[in-house]
Amino acid sequence: MPFSSPLWTARQTRLGETFTWSRRALCSCHDAQTKDWNRAHSTCTGKGYLLVSQTVTGYKTVVANAGRKWELATGGRILANDFLVETFAAEAPLAEGDEITLTGGERLVRSAESLRRGVDDTAFYPIVTVYEVRRDTTLYTVVTHYSVSGNTVLWVFGQGPSTGQVYTVLYQGRPRYWIGEVLRRGTSAVPQMVHAKLMVPDEVRVGVGGV
Repeated sequence: MPFSSPLWTARQTRLGETFTWSRRALCSCHDAQTKDWNRAHSTCTGKGYLLVSQTVTGYKTVVANAGRKWELATGGRILANDFLVETFAAEAPLAEGDEITLTGGERLVRSAESLRRGVDDTAFYPIVTVYEVRRDTTLYTVVTHYSVSGNTVLWVFGQGPSTGQVYTVLYQGRPRYWIGEVLRRGTSAVPQMVHAKLMVPDEVRVGVGGV
């Protein structure tokens, strides 16, 4: 159940942001003795861990002490790099290695990524706005050539690049953060505090930054 503290409730109402949370769990290919894992394992795609979605419906996190990288957006100045996250452990006991995605809409990132049709049509961040989809000099348009669901590009049959061809997507998405050090464990009356770092794709063509 949500923590029932008048001060925390007021702070969440004023500063809180909705989020999704995935708990990092070791894959079965991880060896407890050697601490090594199978880089060719299909279940975890060679990472050695799995991300398990957790239920946080109705809960909010409070973001503080964000970094100094500011950029302009339609709604004003926002940021999307490192910051501190506060939650109550009874609501969302974040731990090192977990991931969260801020879903409130105020904090967004811009990314340009190369995807491969029919092989990997999934962008790194949940897509909010698509600026451009192209292959070389050919531009594609939404509805006519493709649609978007979550962070996946869905191509209209008979339109767009051929299966296996690479195309580039420039878009604005919801930021994903990796939870690093737990700075304060928290108690029944004090929220926990963790350090969160913006996650970026393994390969970035144009760049990732706050927009």
